[in-house]
Amino acid sequence: MISSVAVTPDLDLFVQRLRLVEAASVADVVPAGPDVASWVRARLAETRAREPDVEVILAFTSEPLARVFLLLCRRYGIDVYRRSMRRDARVMVRVPESFEQTVLGPLYTAISDAVETHLTEVTNHSMRVAFELDVTPGPRTA
Repeated sequence: MISSVAVTPDLDLFVQRLRLVEAASVADVVPAGPDVASWVRARLAETRAREPDVEVILAFTSEPLARVFLLLCRRYGIDVYRRSMRRDARVMVRVPESFEQTVLGPLYTAISDAVETHLTEVTNHSMRVAFELDVTPGPRTA
């Protein structure tokens, strides 16, 4: 028997959480007022005026995390590319090193953590509802 609990996650709440995570991850450096994406794009332009771009090579442990990075880059106007004739999952961006370390890296980490948490919650909820399973972590036996 399937429970009457809603199966679909509350998407609006998750979107709100992602926006809050994005804003909170740069709250100590973003002045009140501008939206985060505009601030990040302006910060990238300012940093590029002072520092050269370096090639940053990234490999991801999962498809959802790769998508998070690609979508953030698109949101902030950063071109992502791959080397031709390569079949691995690595992607590259060219940004100033300090920008990657102080802006892009922390934003990606904060948002990808929120996405992973959400995916875990959705998976646990779905398993609980669909299969009536207790999904609390328990001790593993060998």
